[in-house]
Amino acid sequence: MRKFILRNSKGVSYDLNRGISFFSDPSGLGFEYKVGYANYNDFFVETDRELKQPKVKGSIKFNSYEEYNNFIIFCQFKPLELEYTAYDTYYMTCNVDKLSKGDIKSTKLTCNIEIAGVTPFYKKIVKTNMAVSNVGKIYPYSYPYTYSNGDTGTVEFDVDSNMESGIKLTMLGPLINPSWSYFVNGLKILSGKINANVGVNNRLVIDTTKSPFILQELNSSNELVVDRYPDSDFTTKRFILLQPGTNVITCTHEGTNQIAMTMEAHVNYESV
Repeated sequence: MRKFILRNSKGVSYDLNRGISFFSDPSGLGFEYKVGYANYNDFFVETDRELKQPKVKGSIKFNSYEEYNNFIIFCQFKPLELEYTAYDTYYMTCNVDKLSKGDIKSTKLTCNIEIAGVTPFYKKIVKTNMAVSNVGKIYPYSYPYTYSNGDTGTVEFDVDSNMESGIKLTMLGPLINPSWSYFVNGLKILSGKINANVGVNNRLVIDTTKSPFILQELNSSNELVVDRYPDSDFTTKRFILLQPGTNVITCTHEGTNQIAMTMEAHVNYESV
């Protein structure tokens, strides 16, 4: 059975599968490209290809005006995240761009809705290394996570999409001049480093799942301590965007303690 759940920026979930707020007649779950062609003799050559913004449309049947109002208040805390489950679970960062309102008919208030994607649909892959088992999770999230089979300071995972995809890489302090390397199918793609110390129980976060990318030190409550981008080693590329195949990320620093790290990948797909 398919399921739709929205989640707002406060971490509150809104279930669109309930009788009091049922999302029906969904459309826009496929994909569409804006494609340009040029004529070449009797052939047509593709000159431009751009993925159109995903827009999920349908209707929500609310059982009362009060529930409609609850949904309106929920949507005010942006951005939202749409969770869609059919044969697998996918997510999309989004906003509600349209919600109609009429009169209750046959005990239901039927409202047309348009959910505009800020990102493509993506699957979440969360990996953490064994060092984290001794210090606790690096940051709270509600998604299942698994331990990497690699060494401390290393995570390995496979990507089956050809779309460019972002990650959120988190390293737990204390750290002295931390650095990281990224490999695809055994080939080193890039490395990153900052020349700074990260405090005890703070964490260094490198995030390419959103724009602009961030390179920050956060405290245990995920509050900003300091922007670490100015401390970058600018001879390195620093920001990781995933590629298809076997992906390996290794992290190290100049201190003596083992690296504890978590990686959350948002693997993008053009259709779900």
